[in-house]
Amino acid sequence: MKNRRVVLPVFLLAASVIMVACSADPSKPIQSQNRGWTDLRSAAAPYRGQVVRVLGEDLPPLHSLDTMRERFEESTGIRVEIDFKNHSRVIQSVLEGALRNGSDYDLIFVPHKELGRLDAVGAMRDLSQFAGNAALKDPAFDPKQQFFEPFWSEVTEYNGKWLAMPLYLGGSVIVYRKDLVEDEGERRRFAARYNGANLAGPRNPADLLRLAEFFNRPRSSPPMYGVSLLLSEESLWYEWQSILFAFGGNVLDTRHGWEYGDIVVNSPEAERATAFYRALSRYTPPDASSYSWGLGIAKQQAGVNFMTLLQYDVVAEFENPSKTKFAGRFGYELPRNESGRCSSQLESWVGFIPSATRSAEASWLLLQWMMAANVQLQMHLEGNVSPRKSTYDDAKVKAIPAVPTILESLTCMVPKPTIPEADAIQQILTRHLQAIMSEKTTPQRGLDAAAVEINGRLSGKAKLRFPPRS
Repeated sequence: MKNRRVVLPVFLLAASVIMVACSADPSKPIQSQNRGWTDLRSAAAPYRGQVVRVLGEDLPPLHSLDTMRERFEESTGIRVEIDFKNHSRVIQSVLEGALRNGSDYDLIFVPHKELGRLDAVGAMRDLSQFAGNAALKDPAFDPKQQFFEPFWSEVTEYNGKWLAMPLYLGGSVIVYRKDLVEDEGERRRFAARYNGANLAGPRNPADLLRLAEFFNRPRSSPPMYGVSLLLSEESLWYEWQSILFAFGGNVLDTRHGWEYGDIVVNSPEAERATAFYRALSRYTPPDASSYSWGLGIAKQQAGVNFMTLLQYDVVAEFENPSKTKFAGRFGYELPRNESGRCSSQLESWVGFIPSATRSAEASWLLLQWMMAANVQLQMHLEGNVSPRKSTYDDAKVKAIPAVPTILESLTCMVPKPTIPEADAIQQILTRHLQAIMSEKTTPQRGLDAAAVEINGRLSGKAKLRFPPRS
């Protein structure tokens, strides 16, 4: 996720990262070893004293790695330095490094949607190079079996190449005040207002809208709002897409993020989802257009809103009593359609090794160590959301309130584009969604215009399934 966005032209990223690709040969053989894997300490011996410089987003998943890095350093003699930045600064740092024909970092975590455009210019090392070296590959590491699918493949691969590893398991989640839903006084008032209806968590769009309406109390002291929607440019795309998938819509009709398919962003399902999202926004705080991820989290922690729509990587923020007095009072639910079928946008920040890195093997060892069962478990308990299956066998993990919701989402995750044009598509849609949300245009006209613009950007790689209406 997410604090977005310094807007930079897509061609700038492509042009500048080409310079990175040219500065190092990603096909260069990994340092030869005349031995097989015995243990991490032995594998790391040739790289002892090296520094792995890590760049990523300043949110709980990377902080969970930071709490564990000393264990890796003690085992390997490899030092790890982590630079925490917000989303836009991460991307900007990648660009600045590329323009200098080098990289300041050896391991970079980015949204997995960036894989296509980074791969297009050869900016990432193919991890198969390391996995094919018996001295570097732990034979106990078997990601296709040990991690959730199709999540693993969607966020780590592009066109059959293994390019990254996930920092966390990501998806859409509704965070709401469960204590208010269970309050007897609130239940009586809800039943009186809605013809005897039972007050419960949101199980379909109608529930979501009615709960937002019921708990929207801007004139109370202190005021409370029905829902916190993150309507700033940096967050709008993610939230809208969660509702889009719940309504059965999509941007492109594909099975995998790296594929091109029909443009369906102006489908009837997408139009209904967008109209619903705009209706839901009536119950947001008056400054919602400025809400970024950090502010949205803080407002929910403070009890300003009844519910919010976020990603899994921040759910630990709502169960930490040092950060919110409402810890233990939140409930978690998935976006759903009218019949209650769940959906969740498949999402992660992923770590890749830049082509220009000076510590490639050491970076691989750090990534591989990060994926180990004991490390994944501890990172999860430190606030991450692990994509490793075995993590969820632990009794402490099972007791975390959001875990049942997270596990249910594995049955209904929806991939999103990772093609080189993915960021351009996001920018196009964000601009048109802002016009729709501000009521400068209708959902139909706004989505039609976005579909036409996306069609032009894809330059014949995809076709419009739904012609624009007059």
